[in-house]
Amino acid sequence: MCKKEEDIYIKILNWAKEHPNFAIEDINNKFPDYIQLIDNEINLNGALFCRNSDNPQRYVLSFEDRFRLLEYDELQEARKQAKQAIIIAIIAIGLNILGILFQIFF
Repeated sequence: MCKKEEDIYIKILNWAKEHPNFAIEDINNKFPDYIQLIDNEINLNGALFCRNSDNPQRYVLSFEDRFRLLEYDELQEARKQAKQAIIIAIIAIGLNILGILFQIFF
């Protein structure tokens, strides 16, 4: 099964969470294939990052984006748990069928 590649914005948010007080050049160096996307799509005045009050050339994640990242992580965990629940349910149904067949024939 092919694993779906994680969205570039999620990658950037995860990276920014681990590297507070970063410069835009740091992101461009970390994600060189997406420099044009980063320059065109990311609003550096609060939509994705907040300027550091001590150094305006540095950025940190906004509270809103920390919550977005947390919600994304929770969604991924919920999907994982749903898949596990489906597998357990299929196993339980299979065991019930085996039990019924065993009772019928013995």
